[in-house]
Amino acid sequence: MELNEFIATNMKVMNFGLSFPVLISSVNNGLVVNEEKYEVYACEAEHSVTVFSYLFKEKEKPGEFYPDKAIALGVPKGKLWHTLQCGEEVTIENKTIKPSQVMGPNIAGKKIGFSLVILDPQKNWRSFSMPVII
Repeated sequence: MELNEFIATNMKVMNFGLSFPVLISSVNNGLVVNEEKYEVYACEAEHSVTVFSYLFKEKEKPGEFYPDKAIALGVPKGKLWHTLQCGEEVTIENKTIKPSQVMGPNIAGKKIGFSLVILDPQKNWRSFSMPVII
């Protein structure tokens, strides 16, 4: 029996309905959602039935912009500052300015783990290959 059919049958038997649509999809270990600002990873937990735990991970954000450094390099305030803050190089009078010259280090995104079973962090989260807040 397919997962969608199983859920639909159980909802019918239990006389249970939803007032909103639900999208059901199967997942495997690893990356399951990749959006502009975040990623979601799935990890099969060690359990007597198939169950997945999830990791929500914000992507890195640009570091702090240093206006004094931009001015010292001859970058005028305005659109070019924004371009550098977006991670793109700018050219002024045949001189290329890189974002790394006017920006601090990238800021690591937050990571949040979600699981419906009790986990051993050393076993169950190891496939994420990163520290996790549980």
